[in-house]
Amino acid sequence: MRIHRSNPKANFTILPNGFLKNRRLSLLARGLLAYLMSFSDSTHQDIKTLAAENPEGQQAIARAMRELTAHGYLIRRRFRDEAGKMRTVVDVYDPPPARPPRHRPPGHLGSREAEPW
Repeated sequence: MRIHRSNPKANFTILPNGFLKNRRLSLLARGLLAYLMSFSDSTHQDIKTLAAENPEGQQAIARAMRELTAHGYLIRRRFRDEAGKMRTVVDVYDPPPARPPRHRPPGHLGSREAEPW
């Protein structure tokens, strides 16, 4: 196989090979993680938005999100904001932290009320 690469000067993402070659992750999960890593911090992305913008359906994206969560690349925290509304914060990691971070948003409900992907 021959690889032909472009040489972008702007609007590009640098990704480490670690997760891209992690055979424990499906190709869909690796691609989704690469896609998520291309966004700036605090970008809003959820399963519905991702499904609307890409050919994969909500079920496939949800499955990839669960896979990334199981391997520590995504950590999802739910909390109630000042107005009492439920909010979700998703942290995307590469590499996954050795231990999940202890920081929790104010009013965090804990894992018993967190919904799975």
